[in-house]
Order: sequence, then C-alpha cells, then structure tokens
Amino acid sequence: MNKSEKKEEIDPLVEKSAEYFRLAISALSRQGLALSPSNYAVFFIHVSGQDLALSTRLATMMESAEGITQVQCDQLYKEFIDDCGLRGVESIRHSLHSRISQSLHDAQSTLNKNNDYQGKLQSFSASIKNTPKIRGESLLADGMLNMTKDMELHMSSMHGNLLESISELTQLRTQISALRQQASVDSLTGVSNRHALDTSFKQMLTDANNNNQRMSALMVDIDHFKSFNDRYGHLIGDQVLRYVAQVIKNQVKGHDLVGRYGGEEFMVLLPQTLLEGAEALAKQICSAVSQKTLVNKGNEKDYGNVFVSVGVAQSLPGDTPNDLFRRMDKALYQAKSRGRNRVVCSS
Repeated sequence: MNKSEKKEEIDPLVEKSAEYFRLAISALSRQGLALSPSNYAVFFIHVSGQDLALSTRLATMMESAEGITQVQCDQLYKEFIDDCGLRGVESIRHSLHSRISQSLHDAQSTLNKNNDYQGKLQSFSASIKNTPKIRGESLLADGMLNMTKDMELHMSSMHGNLLESISELTQLRTQISALRQQASVDSLTGVSNRHALDTSFKQMLTDANNNNQRMSALMVDIDHFKSFNDRYGHLIGDQVLRYVAQVIKNQVKGHDLVGRYGGEEFMVLLPQTLLEGAEALAKQICSAVSQKTLVNKGNEKDYGNVFVSVGVAQSLPGDTPNDLFRRMDKALYQAKSRGRNRVVCSS
C-alpha cells in the first residue's frame, strides 16, 4: 500500500483534531467554564460542526447576557451526547495524542538533520570562498557560493519554523495530558470521580481474584447532609463535601483510592486489605471527620460538627463489583438505621 492510500484511510476529523482542540479550549476559557470532560465534549462537538442542533442551542446560550452556565452545559451534554458519543471524542483525543507524539519525534529528527546539513553548508561555503580560483572557473565558483548562501538562509528559516512547531506541539501535548488527568477527577472535591472509581474497582477486584487475594471497600455517607444543605445552602454544603473528601484522603495511603461516588457518598477502595484493616481505617475516618467544628471565617457562624456513617465489606473469591458493592451498601444502610455516626461491617 502506498503513502497516498494510507493517507486516505485517516479520519478527516482526526486530521483536524488539533485545531478543534484549541478552539474548544479557547471557547471554554472565554465562557469561564471548567475544563471538565463533559464541558470539553460539548464544545468539541460544537466547534467541529458535528451537531447543528447542539451548536444552535449553545450559540443562543453564549449570546445571552449572562453567557452559558454550568447547569446549561450539563443539560446540553445529557441531551446531545451519550456514552457512545463521549467514547468517540475520547478516541479522537487518544489518536491526536499519538499523532502529536509522532510529529514531535519527526520534527526533532528533521531539526537534527537540518543542524547537521547547515553546518556542512557553512563549511562548504567557507571552503569555496577561500579556495584560489583557476582561470575559467571563477564564474562557476561564484555561482556555487551564492547558491550555498541562499541554501543557508533557507535552512536557517526552516530551523526557526521547526523550533516553533516543536514548541506548539509540546504545549498541545501538555494540554491533552492535563485533560486526561481532569477526566478522572471530581471537579468539586478533587478526589477521583465515579468513572475512575468504577474502572479502578473492576481492575482491583480482577487482580484480587486472579491472585487469590482479598480487597476491601468502604462507603462513606455524610449524615443528615440534605438537612444541612437545606438549612445553610449549597455553598456551605459544597464546603462540607470538600472537607470530608480531604479528611478521607489524609487517612489513606499507598495504592488506596478515594473517590466521590455521588452526592454526599464517597467510596474508598483498599487493595490487598482484609476486613479488620478496613474496619480500623473506617473508624479513623469517622473520628477524624467529627473532631473539627465548621466555622464561617467571614461571620464566625458556627455550623457544628460533621458526622459520617461507613459501610465496610471484604471481597470473596469470585466476587463481581456488584457483589461486593451490595454487601458494602447493605452495611452502610445498617449503620444509618442504627443511629448514624458509626461503622458497620458486612457479615
């Protein structure tokens, strides 16, 4: 297969992904929206012209006095982009990252060859200039000297262009790496998001089963969070979520993973950990969360203490994620029904 045939097989969307990436990131920045996977997907579909209906709705929102809000962007994502669509955007992103890496390698290789050739041209130019001219060869030598100088100028210009291209490609690759990292993080609390939890949960449990090992998991739920939100407002509620997430992160170590499962629930995945060790960690988390009184720094308003309930479960041979989750969730329900602010282990 020749080169032209290979080129025809490349998806045109992938060819323009770098341009679409820049446009989407720039648009998100102008609107003051976070660089989250769902926001990026909405704006990527928009700038790439893949969905006219989405673009029309998005343009109307952006042209309004207040601009597009995060809530509106979330609605567009749910309405126009399903899981399949997001996988498509992710596929393009992975392909783009690969192509950028290859382009960087090619550009660096060309730059090295350019430097070598430019050095040889300069040496050849000096040699011609300093060589005594034999009668009849003067005109030819002068012509070669001029051509060599022209080539030097061309190679110098190419050198500058290659350096600029390498700089742009390096910056673009850095932006894509940052996007990949953000795709696994909950934007409010800074811990892993639900997608990252689900992926890691499956992998950890598969590893445990394959190696005849055990893992444990905790489900941490903030007690009376809805009442707290209703009484003090969502901004204070968000502060509570961040506080609890940070406390949990401070208690874990190594390959343990903390993530926000949803709402006021957090999950802690503990590879190669038996029930006794998981229970001890859960009690540490309960104690650490409840020790601090929340106070508004602006008006010194005291919001009292925060308490959590924790359900703990250990994997059994052949468990699926759903099996382990059901036991953990049942233990959490028992902790709630027994008065909250406590730890219950799955029997």
